Amino acid sequence: MLPQNPYSRICNFGVNNRDHDQLLPALVPRAKLLRRYVMSTAIAPGEDPPVSMKATVIRRLSMAVGLLGLVSFGLVFPFPLRGRLWAELFNMAHAPVFFIALLSLTALLDPPAIGLPSRFTTLIRMTFRRVLVVTVCLMILGLVGEYLQQFANRTPSYADVTANLSGLLAGLFWVAAIEERGRRRLSLFLATGITLLGATVMALANSWDCIQQYREFPQLSSFERPLELNAWEAHAATIIRSTDWSTEGEYSAAVAMGKEQYSSVSLEWFDGDWSAFSQVQMDLRNPSPEAQDLMLKVFDREHEKHNFDYDDRFHQEVHLPAGEAITVMVSLDAVKHAPTTREMNMTDIRILELYAIEPKEAFVFFIDNVRLIP
Repeated sequence: MLPQNPYSRICNFGVNNRDHDQLLPALVPRAKLLRRYVMSTAIAPGEDPPVSMKATVIRRLSMAVGLLGLVSFGLVFPFPLRGRLWAELFNMAHAPVFFIALLSLTALLDPPAIGLPSRFTTLIRMTFRRVLVVTVCLMILGLVGEYLQQFANRTPSYADVTANLSGLLAGLFWVAAIEERGRRRLSLFLATGITLLGATVMALANSWDCIQQYREFPQLSSFERPLELNAWEAHAATIIRSTDWSTEGEYSAAVAMGKEQYSSVSLEWFDGDWSAFSQVQMDLRNPSPEAQDLMLKVFDREHEKHNFDYDDRFHQEVHLPAGEAITVMVSLDAVKHAPTTREMNMTDIRILELYAIEPKEAFVFFIDNVRLIP
């Protein structure tokens, strides 16, 4: 028996009249109606049969759990970043990832809420308030992920948290725009783009600076580019660009060392393959009327596996005469054979650092033109 439908009246025709001249004209329109019904309910070749609501719910919930798992994995997994460029690309990904995550989770519950066609099944009507709830959940996920990074050999960053929030804010702008029309909708879409761009523009600029740094190799640092200081890290010290003195170009770096023990500046992002070179050199100047002493430290990535043991890295004393400039020259053969139980991997140098052991007082020195010599 055919299911109940608008065409069911074709089955209710009783045939008591044996006069075929009357029977056939009555059956023909009903036969055409039956054909239209069958054609409208038939599944075309290659087309999937209708999916039940239960299957849709299970599939979308699985996708939501997978998405959250993927975001969580990306937040805490200790990716082996090799080079400053990779680090900047990861920084640039924060805002877009959280933007996509918010829109994806919203779409899994209510596809039209982000602008998808209404033919997609809505599981829960996502009002703006409900989208805010999803936003808060993702915000908490981002905060927890950043906190856990310290236990996964990664460094938590307020900048990453800000980028995550910017991505979520851009997602809210997008969802709000879908409900609007005209200029208001255009304004909200524009706010989405500006928010995402604002969250990624610095990482884009740093990525370009990384490319410039690689092009200048074997010069490791010249301080001619404003963003170059992002390749350096300071501990109990400050480092700024200066035009007071230089040996290459117009700029050098002025380093103000604090009185704390082991105050330091270190070049942490550079091309680590030093295997084809014989020396690393740098120009230093001490502007103060008193001589100062520094230590220069170099180690490779494997040094971390040796618990940063003192005998597993290279050290060299650097004496800065009062009011004078010097060129520090370090033999890379000495660097290679500095570890007592192995040879340093000269294709994967990780850190070049200058530090003061126990300074009597704060002092300033200049550094310029850090380079490798064939």
